[in-house]
Amino acid sequence: MRKRQCVTVCACLGGKLDEANMDTYLFWFWVWEGVVESHLWDRKSELSKEVNEFESMKSHVKNRMAYGDFDKRG
Repeated sequence: MRKRQCVTVCACLGGKLDEANMDTYLFWFWVWEGVVESHLWDRKSELSKEVNEFESMKSHVKNRMAYGDFDKRG
């Protein structure tokens, strides 16, 4: 682990590198380097599906509200 890169990541996150928060910055550094990229990619696809469903529902509700036929009873 090169300290300069840790400090760079830390600066990007807007913090100071010290013993108390080193683990957090090392984790972000590893993410940066792609060590856990495949895990994050799997999670990203799960979240993407959830976001798409949410956006679809939000759009549906907006359209119904715009046309005045939103059922307030649920």
